[in-house]
Amino acid sequence: MRTRALIFLLLLILGVSGFLYGQTEEKVYRIDIVGDIDMGLASITERGIRDAEEAGAKAVIIYIDTFGGFVNAATRIRDAIFGSSIPVYTYVSGRAWSAGALVAMAGDYLAMTPGSSIGAAEPAPADEKTVSALRSEFRATAEARERNPEVAMAMVDKELEIEGLVGSGDILTLSSAEAVEWNIANKQVASLSSFLEERGLGEASLVRVDPLLVEQFARVVAGPWLSGLLLTIGFAGIFLEVVTVGWGVPGTLGILSLAAFFTGHLLTGASHWSVAILFLAGIVLIFLEIFVVPGFGITGLGGLGAIIISLFLIFPNTTLALQVIAGSMLASVILIAIGLQFLPRSGVWSRIALGTSETVELGYVAPADRSKLLGRIGVAQSYFRPSGIVEIDGERIDAVSEGGFIEKGTRVTVVKIEGNRLIVRKAEEVED
Repeated sequence: MRTRALIFLLLLILGVSGFLYGQTEEKVYRIDIVGDIDMGLASITERGIRDAEEAGAKAVIIYIDTFGGFVNAATRIRDAIFGSSIPVYTYVSGRAWSAGALVAMAGDYLAMTPGSSIGAAEPAPADEKTVSALRSEFRATAEARERNPEVAMAMVDKELEIEGLVGSGDILTLSSAEAVEWNIANKQVASLSSFLEERGLGEASLVRVDPLLVEQFARVVAGPWLSGLLLTIGFAGIFLEVVTVGWGVPGTLGILSLAAFFTGHLLTGASHWSVAILFLAGIVLIFLEIFVVPGFGITGLGGLGAIIISLFLIFPNTTLALQVIAGSMLASVILIAIGLQFLPRSGVWSRIALGTSETVELGYVAPADRSKLLGRIGVAQSYFRPSGIVEIDGERIDAVSEGGFIEKGTRVTVVKIEGNRLIVRKAEEVED
């Protein structure tokens, strides 16, 4: 009995100790921003900060080595950092260029390794509106973290000049030493571990925020190249399914491709359900145009417009949207042309294109060459008011009077030929 009691007491002590240790253990969450900054990476960062807050972590450290990426993705990360209830430190190991510079400056404390750099944030396209907006974003971020706003803005606007640092016409990029000197970074540190030691987190457990499988899928699918490919397969597949017999591979591939396209962008936060619904409405309107409404009018144009607008709303900027949409449209046309050579066509195809050739075997005859009749004389076989029939060398031909009314039986001369139409005048008037 005593043995059982001792064992129970020992287990209880071990359990309580483990619980207390788990409650008192300090954790630091690490989020990597490496490679292109896109909407998928923004979603991962937002989730990582939420997880750290829920786990009661002491801090989040964002490890940065990037050439940049999409500005709207960077602003999402910046806003997530600003909204965090726990400290978020940024650590640059390599480069924090372009959109990466905005993320780096958003941290509560910015450390850089020797040899690293920050800046080169001129937007593309560098029009006045875009430069002004991003310049203000950099200024606001710098001011909120008590960094040098003038230096921050010079990373974006090449027209800004800072004596002793950058001249007009040059985009500013700072080395780690310059960043500390000009109050952009807080300190140079040799390594991440030494940085954590300096912040009093050397004993903390480092928890890496790795992308989930669904987040990896979303980032790949939402990339511009795969997005274009999925749109191409989607457009071509659905069109081929409509104009060919039965339901088969093209339609299935088309639907799956479009579903993957929208799923990826929805998961990254780049799109909203309303955009997907607008796209679907456009497809429905085009189907109505093909199957219900004759011709190609308001319904078809409305559907096409809805599709194009929805796609523009998905992509982070107009330039990328134009590139992806134009490229996928062109590739779709090529794919459709190839598919039509091998797939049996349905009755719907006859509403879109002429299904038969105008061959001699089917009774079609090319228009006769009338050019040799110019200047020839014939006899009016009917009254011309102003059209009528003239007989020339035993052949009755439709003609039009140039001078108004001509009585039946009057001799006429062919004075002009317009296409296949003869224009005649009274022979006496020509002779005069």
